[in-house]
Amino acid sequence: MLEGILTGLQTAASPLNILMVAVGCFVGTFIGMLPGLGPISAIALMIPITYGFDPATGLILMAGVYYGAIFGGSTSSILINAPGVAGTVATAFDGYPMARRGEAGKALAIAAYSSFSGGTIAAIFLLIAAPSLAIVSLAFQSADYFALMVLGLTAVAAFAGKGNITKALLMTVLGLMLSTVGTDAAVGMQRFTLGMLDLIDGISFLLLAIRSSMPRVKRCMPTAASVPTVESMSPSTVISSALVMLPLPAKAATAVRPRTISAK
Repeated sequence: MLEGILTGLQTAASPLNILMVAVGCFVGTFIGMLPGLGPISAIALMIPITYGFDPATGLILMAGVYYGAIFGGSTSSILINAPGVAGTVATAFDGYPMARRGEAGKALAIAAYSSFSGGTIAAIFLLIAAPSLAIVSLAFQSADYFALMVLGLTAVAAFAGKGNITKALLMTVLGLMLSTVGTDAAVGMQRFTLGMLDLIDGISFLLLAIRSSMPRVKRCMPTAASVPTVESMSPSTVISSALVMLPLPAKAATAVRPRTISAK
């Protein structure tokens, strides 16, 4: 095991692979900022580029794209409360309120530090515990998967505020109802698609997340009442604005010189 770890570190520490992981993180971060384009879409865009690379270099590049896209999704979660990927939903709980208080830069910095430290610690833990986790995962049966799903669904109450537990559980039931739309992965039968091709793959989580954030985006946009009109402006303001917009003649433009005050 130790020999394999050392071989992997030697391969990853080559200058070309370090450059590829840096490029992958940079590109993946920009792709992850766009709601609707997650890490899977980013990897799909980068696959044709890896055809001419060594297998290890190509995998390192796609790993950098994946991690960069996961981190990039936190930017849209913090700024507009629209998670770019499913893994950054929890970032919007604290990041978006901080952005509304004018602490968007601090929230983005915390997300960057947390993403780097969490990813590094998780990779080291997976490197050490992968053989044991493989044995445990093979021992899982249907009842164990069902118990994990029930635990995850009931944990929604922990994220609900005081007095909102009933609302959180109702939203959980609504989410389960929406998840039944689409094609059953076990038997391949279409459920509640109503004969519409767009519903064969189910209802996209990112579509629901973006739709839920649209009211907040609209509140941040200027309304017609906040934009000054000609009727609401004073006559002097209208005249001065019109004079500023008029072009100056060529002679007058050359005659205008900035005044300089000499100190005596």
